[in-house]
Order: sequence, then structure tokens, then C-alpha cells
Amino acid sequence: MLRMQSVLQRALRIPVPEPAALPARRASPGVGRLGIAAVVALVAVAAAWVVHGQRLGRSLARDVIAHVTDEPESLIPNRAPPPAATVAAVLAGRRVAVPESLGEVVYARTCVFHGRQIPHLVVRTAEGLVSVLILPDEHVAWSIGLAERGLGARLIPAPRGVVAVAADSGVTEATKAGVAAALATEV
Repeated sequence: MLRMQSVLQRALRIPVPEPAALPARRASPGVGRLGIAAVVALVAVAAAWVVHGQRLGRSLARDVIAHVTDEPESLIPNRAPPPAATVAAVLAGRRVAVPESLGEVVYARTCVFHGRQIPHLVVRTAEGLVSVLILPDEHVAWSIGLAERGLGARLIPAPRGVVAVAADSGVTEATKAGVAAALATEV
């Protein structure tokens, strides 16, 4: 999918001359049909790529929601924050720093997700707790959201993976996206 995205991005960057600059010529009768067929094929490939990407993203979002619900201890509302050394150890080697403006980290653990060790943080925001999973081995082409099991998840593409956030319905999409975006620039 990433290679296909790269090919499509390069194709969209090809410069096209202004219509007045094009030489006047008659197209052969077959060129119109061939051009239409090429456009239809390109649209079909792009649509299949988008649908496939959405399915993969939704599946990943479901896995994030399942992981968060399988760790109910992470969502204890009045939890005392862990020591800064614990948060640093969980994030060690991940090139991630939690901006102070993000909120207070009240949970920090290394978890297994899709067979790999990943950081799992919970941040206390003004709207409530937001679970954050740093997924360096996952990829999404665009931001994807999903709501299930009383939680809403948002996946944000990052330079080296995905930042996934999940929170209950009291936390707005804007807050979830803001938490994820603040960390996505670091991942």
C-alpha cells in the first residue's frame, strides 16, 4: 500500500501544461477510448486502495479498543501519576517526549500489541482520560476513527508508525486528535 501511495503521489506531481500551450492536433478515434479506460482503471485502483486502507485502519482501531478494554486498571480515574523515571523507561528508545501541555501522564506501561512491545500511556486531560498507544510498526495513510465498546479510537499517522488514542464518549474527537497529533510529531 505504501508503494502504491508513493506511485500515486509521484503521478500527481507530473506538471501539466496550460491548455493554451498545448499544440493543436487531432486525436485518433481510439485515443479517447483508451484515455477513458485508463482513467476508469486508475479510479478503480484508487478506490480499491482507499477501501482496503479503511478496512485495515478500522481493524487496527478495533485492536486498540480491545487492548484498552482488556487493561481496565489503566483507566482508574483518580490514579496517582507514576514517577517520571517510569514514564521515561516506558518511552526509552522510542524518540518520544510527552509535551507538558498535553496533560498529566497517570499510567505508563510497556505492553504487548500485535506481538511487539509498545508504550501504553494514559493522559489526564480536562475532558477525561485518554489512552495512548505508540505503534511504530503499524501504518495508516490517513487519520481513522472508530467507536465501539463505549470507547472512541483515533489513529494518527506519524513519521515512524502510528499514534493510537482511545477514550470514552466524554472526550471529544478534537481532544483525542490533539493528544495524538502532539505525540505523532515525535514518533
